[in-house]
Amino acid sequence: VGASYSSSGTSNYLKGSVANVRIYKKTLNGTEINADMNENDYSALPTELKEAAVGIYDFAPSNIVGTSVIDQSGKNHNGTLNN
Repeated sequence: VGASYSSSGTSNYLKGSVANVRIYKKTLNGTEINADMNENDYSALPTELKEAAVGIYDFAPSNIVGTSVIDQSGKNHNGTLNN
């Protein structure tokens, strides 16, 4: 996230942390983007966003098992964490 590559190497890495990532199988409209941005709790998202979710990853320690992050969408697309 946030890195660039040139002949002199890779730079501009993200200076910060990522709390969660949500992947949808469709392009979100403005209303859906606002709903997604303003709701931290996946279970409280509107039904249309829950149905369109491919993977919902919340990086809270309770959702990480070893090097895996559990998919909160219920679709079992768990992720592998690499550093």
